[in-house]
Amino acid sequence: MKKAILTLVVLALACFVQAQQIKESKVPVKIKNAFTSKNPDASIVRWEKQKNNYKVVYSIENSESSALYDPAGKMIEQEFTVSSNDLSSNIIEYLSNVEPKEPLSTIAIVKDASGSKSYKVLVHGMYYYFDAKEAFVKKLKQ
Repeated sequence: MKKAILTLVVLALACFVQAQQIKESKVPVKIKNAFTSKNPDASIVRWEKQKNNYKVVYSIENSESSALYDPAGKMIEQEFTVSSNDLSSNIIEYLSNVEPKEPLSTIAIVKDASGSKSYKVLVHGMYYYFDAKEAFVKKLKQ
């Protein structure tokens, strides 16, 4: 029982250290300005601090997305939540082979600062990453 409690505490602390929610007043003005200039119609849900970077989770037209900025206000990447209809048959086929009975929980298109696109799909507590050519790259725990 003590091991189970200790494991839960360690996991909770790991999640807390990785991304810490912060008040908007703690976000540097240049980062807020960089975000709002590219996303004037966005409704901000929350800000997070991830190591030295700032992540904003926002919604536009009832679709949740996020953007990650460095301390200088340069966008590192954006994630756009999409439906399974936005995935290619290659990705769906790959996932149905490795997780045949599991539903696709969260699907995101990820764009880096240069505009290069990749995919991130959450299935059964695991994130599956695919590159711009829809080839499998890696799998990580949620």
